[in-house]
Amino acid sequence: MKMAVPQRAAGVRTPGILSAAAREAGASLVRNLSIPAPFSDPALKAQFLEDHSQRFCAFRRASALLALVIWTCFLWWDFSFVRSKRRSTCAWPTSLRCALRASRC
Repeated sequence: MKMAVPQRAAGVRTPGILSAAAREAGASLVRNLSIPAPFSDPALKAQFLEDHSQRFCAFRRASALLALVIWTCFLWWDFSFVRSKRRSTCAWPTSLRCALRASRC
């Protein structure tokens, strides 16, 4: 039984296909990272923003939950480390100040 292979994938061995694929990937990257044109209609913009917020709501919630779990683990590790070390060798207060200063940015 022969598997159906798309024509584009079947021609991988032809010379120059990799440079064409690289150009296509570069053009796609430029299209995806460039600033889009503004909406002409404010109602269309509001509809897009509503749709975008609904589609990515679960992703934002999962990201926030993951961040909370990670920071809880970091804090637990730091506090357990502080309890086990002598005060003179502990750098935890300095690292906490650095973390708080970095989170304000």
